[in-house]
Formats: sequence, structure tokens, C-alpha cells
Amino acid sequence: MTKKNNEIVAIETKTSYRVMNNQGQKLPAKVDPKTGEVVAKNAPFYQFTKDTFPHILSLMDANPFAARVFMFMVSQMNDTNALLISYTTLEEIFGKSRRTLSRAIKDLVEGSYIQIQKSGNMNIYCINAAIVWTKSRNQIYRAKFNATVIISETEQDYEVYKERLPVISTKSSKKKSDK
Repeated sequence: MTKKNNEIVAIETKTSYRVMNNQGQKLPAKVDPKTGEVVAKNAPFYQFTKDTFPHILSLMDANPFAARVFMFMVSQMNDTNALLISYTTLEEIFGKSRRTLSRAIKDLVEGSYIQIQKSGNMNIYCINAAIVWTKSRNQIYRAKFNATVIISETEQDYEVYKERLPVISTKSSKKKSDK
């Protein structure tokens, strides 16, 4: 706590802790408030079942590009198995046409790997939680959407971005023409 103008002001700070495991991975950790001991949390993970994993292997054989798109979505999804991303960004990431991406996504929907929900004109890709998930099993059947949103640089309006944020210049970054 600090004093400001004779008022006591509480300042909340967040400290993040990491510990190293036997494989050299840095894992998130928390401090036990009672003992002060640093305790490692579970590393971020994806869980697959043995029953559904053969379907992913079949997808890799039948449509390798669709499998690649699926694995990208899995790698980017948040803990609600959702991802909001445009075709433009997918085109830039994969270097493929909208038509190729559309066919791959259609195969993923038809194979029940993903579902598509709409938010206005945007697609929310929901990865099938019976195939892969990141939370405990008793929490995977909730429809909660605080999706990871990926927007490419070309989709951002630079002028709006520039107007919202003040440009901070330093002496070292000024050009000779600015002087």
C-alpha cells in the first residue's frame, strides 16, 4: 500500500512464476500462500482420446491439407476449443487460395472435426471436444466463447490504428528531416 494525497492506495501486482522441469521446459508455477512453496502447475496441453486419434490419422492420409488446417486450429484454440479467424488470415498463413481452404474446412465440418458458429459475418471455429480438448473433461461441454481472435496485418486499418494510439518519438528515432 502507498499513500497518495493522504489517501491510502492499494496497489495490486501480479507476479508470474515459472519452474524448469526435467526436460528443460519452463512451466507455469504458483506460490502456496500458506507455505510459500513454489508449486508447478500443469503445462499447457492438448488431450486426445485413443478412440478418436485414428480418425485424425485417417484425415492425415485422406486430406493432408485439411489435417494441417485442423492441427493449426488446435494449436491456436483457447481453453474453450474456439478460434475466430478470417479466410484472409488463413490464406496468408497457409499461402493457399480461399477455394482450397474452403474445401479443407468443408471436409473438417463433414468429418465432425469442427463446427462453425456465426458471429455477424465472422466464423467461430469450434474444435470438436470429443476429439481434442485442453480443460478437464467435466468442463468441455460448455458453450462459452471467448475465442482466440487472429487478425492479419493486412486486415487491420492502419489509419484507425494510428489515430487511436499516440506516436511516441524519441530523439534517437527522429530523422534528420524532422529536426
